[in-house]
Amino acid sequence: MTSLDLGPISVSTESSATRTRGGWLLNAGDVQLSHPFGSTTFYRHGWHSWGLTHWALIDEEPVRVRDRERRRLSDDPLLVDHQGHVGNYVGAISGPAGNALLLGALGMDTIVEATSTTLSGTSRGEPAGWFVAYGPEQDVFASYAEAVQGQFGSVRQNPG
Repeated sequence: MTSLDLGPISVSTESSATRTRGGWLLNAGDVQLSHPFGSTTFYRHGWHSWGLTHWALIDEEPVRVRDRERRRLSDDPLLVDHQGHVGNYVGAISGPAGNALLLGALGMDTIVEATSTTLSGTSRGEPAGWFVAYGPEQDVFASYAEAVQGQFGSVRQNPG
């Protein structure tokens, strides 16, 4: 078990990790982080530009498109009947004082799932590396954007 020092909190994972600017890089494959936040909110990222992206209470049922056929068009078809809070590529859970614990993929075809005790990332295709950060919400998302740019590059100097 690896313990990641994220400032005011520590999370544990089975994955090996390397410190990087703004967070930690985890080895490619599936990851699971244990977190101390209990019942909190989960940032769910949609599968494509019209997929639902929002913060949701972990203790409540996930928001879904009620019509199953329309749900297939509005979200990841492989998650149409998935139970629990799950999204694609990046997810976060809220901590105290406006902070968030973020888990973001540095690869394609990935899902992020949250419970009251864990934040998990799964690679469905080629194993993906992962970025983990904790801090003010805007800061962790900005650090993740830098990690993605470092992994994939950018057509502009500042992907802003």
